[in-house]
Amino acid sequence: VNCYGFYFGGTNNSAENSSIIDSLGQASNFNGFYGIYFSFSSGNSVRNVIIRNVTAPTGAISHSAYGIFLRSAQNNVFRGINISGMGNGMLDYDVFAETLTIDPLNNTFINSSYNLEKEYTEGSIIRKWYYTAYVNDTNGNNVSNANITAYNSTGSYQFNLTTDSSGLTSSAEIIDYIKTSLDVNSLLV
Repeated sequence: VNCYGFYFGGTNNSAENSSIIDSLGQASNFNGFYGIYFSFSSGNSVRNVIIRNVTAPTGAISHSAYGIFLRSAQNNVFRGINISGMGNGMLDYDVFAETLTIDPLNNTFINSSYNLEKEYTEGSIIRKWYYTAYVNDTNGNNVSNANITAYNSTGSYQFNLTTDSSGLTSSAEIIDYIKTSLDVNSLLV
């Protein structure tokens, strides 16, 4: 028996503006405690969700707790997720992506905060942030129509932005890293 905050088992579902706080881990006969659990699901969207204090109680069978668990889940997008206060056990993870029969690939976290030391994947996790530039001249005046071109650490073109009359660009998504298996391949722009 497992304990879930949200369970996704299909495709193209969404969850928005929700909190999973101190709500799991009350019974010791559960095998696992999951804030959000994805099983063979793809194309889902999770936005503005707080996951806090999902822990396995003393005496639980497995003593494992997961903020987000991805079992053979692919192509899911997480925006504005905040995971904190997870357990400190060896089997407690903020984000855990496991291969059952399909590798968990292209699960993307945008503007999301969690403990990177509690991230594990047997597939790939993409981490991105929103980026907005501001341009001014030497006198501090806004510069409009300034061109901003971004390249990643390998020199590959990423995007081009132009400032408006306030000196600001629109927002773009910038890749922080792509984690595959147990290695982090940084693609900082």
